[in-house]
Amino acid sequence: MSRLGLVLGTLLTLVAGHTRTFSPSRMAAHRGPTAAMSAAGSQTPRGFIGLGIMGQGMARCLLRAGYPLHVWTRNASVAAALQAEGLGPVTLAASPSEVVRACDRTFLMLSTPEVCKEVYTMRGGVLEGVAPGKALVDCATLRPEDMGYLESEVLARGGRFVEAPVSGSKGPAEQGSLIFMTAVRDLPTLGTHETY
Repeated sequence: MSRLGLVLGTLLTLVAGHTRTFSPSRMAAHRGPTAAMSAAGSQTPRGFIGLGIMGQGMARCLLRAGYPLHVWTRNASVAAALQAEGLGPVTLAASPSEVVRACDRTFLMLSTPEVCKEVYTMRGGVLEGVAPGKALVDCATLRPEDMGYLESEVLARGGRFVEAPVSGSKGPAEQGSLIFMTAVRDLPTLGTHETY
């Protein structure tokens, strides 16, 4: 079982609120495109914003786990290429707020503090989509005060915020072996354990 599977499973739990455990043989069934596509209809869609060097691999791991994705990235051709891979259902969103509105749980993997602030606050940005019941899992590596600002903006709109910077690079993102360092304000209300 990959570390990304364990940690992303735990993160999905933090923002999904249910329990599910896959055995190694069942987990292997979720690795192929056909299995992911057949399982995708039974999974709740997840959002993913930021399909750069790290985000592409992370999004593929979610697709292989059977989650349909709603995605937005600054380079629309990258999102279209992910959709064309056929790993599972990928809906291309016109804006970050459209992704957040469409999904109860959205992962973000943005490259710099400046990009994070822009994507959160721009017209059609992340914050426009945040409402009660929406949870964001931000995987950027930012200064504590930057994460604190983003968290306060999300919480002020009734959303939930999980700070989840990763340790690893493109290879581990593709292989599902990133390590997440997570912090969340209200852990008991976010859910139970889920493993892939």
